[in-house]
Amino acid sequence: MSGEESLDKWRNLGRQSPLKVVGGTEAPADGEAAVSVEGKNRSGGWLDIRPLKGPCSLLAYSELLQIDYDWPHLTFIVLIFRHVMVTIRGRNLEALFTGVQAKLTKVIQQYDPHKEPAPAKDAVIVDSIEFATQRLSESVALMRGQVVK
Repeated sequence: MSGEESLDKWRNLGRQSPLKVVGGTEAPADGEAAVSVEGKNRSGGWLDIRPLKGPCSLLAYSELLQIDYDWPHLTFIVLIFRHVMVTIRGRNLEALFTGVQAKLTKVIQQYDPHKEPAPAKDAVIVDSIEFATQRLSESVALMRGQVVK
């Protein structure tokens, strides 16, 4: 059997049986491919984080490990996910904190003073959004003012 012939069985694997959507307790029959559209591995939904510069990030609440914040002022919130730490700085962040804590906030968008009208004095204002993806444990320690060895 040539190398090309041995690959043919893998190329045609998806064509042998149609995809079956699996939900609840229903399971595919032997040999059928399964696709779950319910997002059960993303319990709690998604959080869309939109800084002014750079790419936006769609993060799963199920990956959220910890929330750090400066009580009672709430001028910053740090969301620590498995592979990224997001620092949100702003004013009047109480409602945002409560929404993230309850996994109800769907979008966090940085305020753009050039495109958006002046907000009310008590409005939630996100002034900056920063992502840290490398050396997460060191980033968390530095954020807390701890010495990194």
